[in-house]
Amino acid sequence: MTAIYPWQKEQWRKGMSAQQAGRLPHALLVHGSEGTGKLDFVHKFSQKLLCANETEKTACGICKSCNLFRAGSHPDFKLLSSEENAPIKIEEIRSLEDQLKLTAYGPNYKIAVICPAENLNINAANSLLKTLEEPAANTLIILVSHRPQKLLPTIRSRCQRIFIALPSTAEALDWLGDKDTHTDPGLLLDMACGSPLLALEYDKEEYLAAYKEFLTDFSALYQQTADPMQMSVKWHKENFSGLLKWLMWLTASIIKASMKSATVSDKMILKYTNDTTDRRWLFEFYDDLLRTQNMIHSSINQRLVLDNLMLKWHAKK
Repeated sequence: MTAIYPWQKEQWRKGMSAQQAGRLPHALLVHGSEGTGKLDFVHKFSQKLLCANETEKTACGICKSCNLFRAGSHPDFKLLSSEENAPIKIEEIRSLEDQLKLTAYGPNYKIAVICPAENLNINAANSLLKTLEEPAANTLIILVSHRPQKLLPTIRSRCQRIFIALPSTAEALDWLGDKDTHTDPGLLLDMACGSPLLALEYDKEEYLAAYKEFLTDFSALYQQTADPMQMSVKWHKENFSGLLKWLMWLTASIIKASMKSATVSDKMILKYTNDTTDRRWLFEFYDDLLRTQNMIHSSINQRLVLDNLMLKWHAKK
């Protein structure tokens, strides 16, 4: 089995300690920013719990249980996942609940993983809540969430939390340094908003070109040498979530520079900008971006929202 990511070692240690002490809860909420490897962590954790070799620190990878898990056919493991904007419906939760009621194949756990859990619609969430209130023995339900605040409070309260944070810049760059990247790791990390896993995905010419175009266009807007509506027309065809993350990263970089805490990679971004803007406005704009991010999976008019953000970025007020 592949190794645990360096920034997840403490969470792994605590999880294994709880399991060995018989204190593993019936429900876990694994949460954190996108791109931190939460689902990878959950897969490795689940495989270890189902592994027949209890002496290893991680799953052995060679027992029958591990072979079934690796093949995606372990009868005691079920992953319920959905696309980014697709809701998880009550029928899917009921099917999952029925599978959890079946006799276990092995002597350890029956494990169900739901990702991303915030995609549960209200009926599905209420059905899951009933299962969490009356957990079956040796059953573990793991919710994976990028935005846990969108879950029902009653669901959150019945789960033990495992927070997977982004690694520090130094740790991320150290990890990326061991990979055979074609682009400067610092630039890739900026493109990926601090996520080393996403940085690897961005190590392609088309992503690099798009990022440089973003910096050029938003620098022109920031310096009021471009038309915000024309830019909105151009950029609304791109991935809205990804564009929003880049704009949040750029705004945060300007804020850090104004506080004299920019990193080398931040300074590379900031050569496109003017960092004399009122810091209060920058914080207000960043708050606007956070509110937009929280609404991104609702039925908002993304083009209208982008128009508004472009106008604010241009006017700086």
